[in-house]
Amino acid sequence: MEQEMTDEYSEKANTGLALLSIVISLFAATLTTVIVLPGLGSVQQGSDLHEILNSAIAGVASAGALTTFMVWAGCVYLYCSGIKAFVLRSVYERCIFAVVAILLSATVCFTGTWASLDGENAGYPWYSNGMYPFGRPAFTGFFIVRLLAVASLLLMVWALIVAMIERCGGSGAELFQFSGKLRGSKVLAVADWLKRYVTPLRLNVRRVATYTALVTVCWLPILYINGPVIVNIDTVLQLIQGRGSRIWDPMTMQWLDGYALQDHHPVLDTLIYVAFDRFGLLMGHEIVGLQVLVLLQAMVTAFAVVLSLAWVFSRVKVPGLVQMCCVVFVIVVPTFSTVSTIIVKDSTWAPLFLLWAITFAEFIYRKQSEMPVSWKLVALLIVLAVFAGLTKKTSIYISTGATFLVLMFMSGRLKTLVATLVPAGICVVLIPGLLFPAFRIAPGGPQEPLAMPIQQVTKVLIDHQDELSQEDLQVISKVINVNKAKENWNPVSADFAKHYGYKPSATKADRSAFEKLWVILAFRYPGSYVDSISYVRNPFVLGETYYQTGPVKCGWEGSGTNNVEVLPGFESCTFSAQQNRLGRPFVNVMNRIPPFSLLGAEVLYVVWVPLLALALVIVRKRWKSLLYFSPVLMQLLVQFMVPSYQNRYTLGLLFTVFLTMSIPFLNPERAEKSISR
Repeated sequence: MEQEMTDEYSEKANTGLALLSIVISLFAATLTTVIVLPGLGSVQQGSDLHEILNSAIAGVASAGALTTFMVWAGCVYLYCSGIKAFVLRSVYERCIFAVVAILLSATVCFTGTWASLDGENAGYPWYSNGMYPFGRPAFTGFFIVRLLAVASLLLMVWALIVAMIERCGGSGAELFQFSGKLRGSKVLAVADWLKRYVTPLRLNVRRVATYTALVTVCWLPILYINGPVIVNIDTVLQLIQGRGSRIWDPMTMQWLDGYALQDHHPVLDTLIYVAFDRFGLLMGHEIVGLQVLVLLQAMVTAFAVVLSLAWVFSRVKVPGLVQMCCVVFVIVVPTFSTVSTIIVKDSTWAPLFLLWAITFAEFIYRKQSEMPVSWKLVALLIVLAVFAGLTKKTSIYISTGATFLVLMFMSGRLKTLVATLVPAGICVVLIPGLLFPAFRIAPGGPQEPLAMPIQQVTKVLIDHQDELSQEDLQVISKVINVNKAKENWNPVSADFAKHYGYKPSATKADRSAFEKLWVILAFRYPGSYVDSISYVRNPFVLGETYYQTGPVKCGWEGSGTNNVEVLPGFESCTFSAQQNRLGRPFVNVMNRIPPFSLLGAEVLYVVWVPLLALALVIVRKRWKSLLYFSPVLMQLLVQFMVPSYQNRYTLGLLFTVFLTMSIPFLNPERAEKSISR
């Protein structure tokens, strides 16, 4: 009798909780739809709460009744399913989930400082530019509600994803087992055919080569629509100087007589680009050599991405269907493919950096699994770090910092110490100190590391020059021309103040005193410092995408005493026929239709994937796996050193996305057992 009463009470309690969950879901879904669907660009114009709500409702209505109902129904489903998954978590896990959801919501709700929202890679043109009017209490309240509404929705999605992963034992395998449900169906027949004839990707030469060829062939249409080539403005300068023009510093615009090349842009990149350019000239068509370069760059990119997938599949138990989805993602979502069509140092560097990141992950994996770490692996790590560092200067800071963290927190330090010091010694000391003078290569200008200090100090001069002492002004004036720096200061880039304001006559002692004053002023005028580099937040908010296109060439026409001109048959900063007819419309569409608008978003790879992977590691308490995040951490720190915003600066995070996603599922203990067998 008591048991029956207990069961009846339990059933009523469950029914009551279910009804409460439904009521909460209906209310939350309605609020989320009204708050989230309209863009803040129109809402921020309201002067009071009444106008803001009217604008929000008008924004919802403009989407149409069917669209809003579908959005509302989807929110209801997510809330109903997610609430149950969320309440079953421990308090510790709920706190982590909530923090992650708020951070992700902030990347959606805040805006960046964009130079223009009309470009082909502006994924969300309805976003406002700059900061919102937080001085208005009504708008601030609306923004906070919006932030929490987006966070609650993301919280439900995140709770459901984690629940599904854990229900499948951490690998996700059972999510894709349909055989029992689809027995005898055509879907199962197709699946069986794919299983029989599609060779799984494994970490061996033959299969990696096969998939590399497959991906490259599938990318050929992207190479065509972005063709014949896209030569970045920096690359145009490298080609001009590499082909025998009189050398000059592109920042200070001073002649560098007596030098054969300059390292303002990495010399190795210059040598590669000039070699292919000369090959084209030798063939009678300059553009042919550059097209061969683009094709080889695409092949190397495909190889590096396929190899990263093969490494992940060899270290994590990944279902066959998930493996296939990853390969399809690489082929169909035009992030890697469009990036590989641009001739610029970042596109050349990214696959080399990915190869280093794979080797770095294998290095940690072997050490944690107590597997032998050979000197061959260490040598490969060094070689890849050097080549990556010679194609992009900041890369050596990333690789050296990441290996230094391994040196600090793992045993067996001799090989790690060698992998840390040797690449830095070669790239920073040996090559600039010995090879540059021998081959008459001018080093990069001393003003380059001062880009951010000049930007921030100039902002202080604009806002508070009357408050500075004569001694401070004298220190500043020895390094920059105050009037020129102030006149050309631009909030979206530090290059303008650096380019027009820096004095080439500044000595090393002058620059050292300037840097010391820069540190001191940071404590006196933190607001001006933050305002001066607002572009730094751009990669961390939802906005631009990695889908790339551009003109055939742009910039530096007729520069140099020899009037060297790159691709004279093409007008500067103009698009080719296929770029105008196919490339630009294609990228424009990709930026504006789901799911590509989100799958190509820069913030997905810079914030979302690393943050979610980190949260899973913390939830599962796999603290040793935190070392795998070392390259991610170093890349994020480098973002606070860049002189301006360009999404090519974060390509390393895009290329290492599969490695980052695998971190929570790496299990060195299991690897040790399998090896012992």
